[in-house]
Amino acid sequence: MVIFAHHRDVIGALHGAFGSTSVIYTGETSLRDRQAAVERFQTDESCKIFIGSISAASVGITLTKSTQVVVVEQDWVPGNMFQAEARLHRMGQRDTVNITHFVLSGSLDAKIAKVLIAKQKVIEEALDKDAGAWGA
Repeated sequence: MVIFAHHRDVIGALHGAFGSTSVIYTGETSLRDRQAAVERFQTDESCKIFIGSISAASVGITLTKSTQVVVVEQDWVPGNMFQAEARLHRMGQRDTVNITHFVLSGSLDAKIAKVLIAKQKVIEEALDKDAGAWGA
């Protein structure tokens, strides 16, 4: 499973809960440790969970070992969310990828989700595209 979050304390708490079965990838992670985290997640059967910050782990990496994405905190920019999710939709992915966004009614993330949907609609209208995955 791949988990995306925004705040370091959330990422740290998740990593603490999952322990050695998980790796983390944040802006504070050294380049060497970032590569090691991706390699361990992709190749080590004992590593079940990749926990990444949306900003650091949303570009330039491949996470095709997993078909499950859980977003526990939203980003304000639709493109950042799509890029993070696309880490699993890479060459070599043979299966359907399931993406789940945890959004608690009345929370800040619920407000962000509404803004993301509105922004995505504006983007699609500007590009003259049909409503996409977020055009609910």
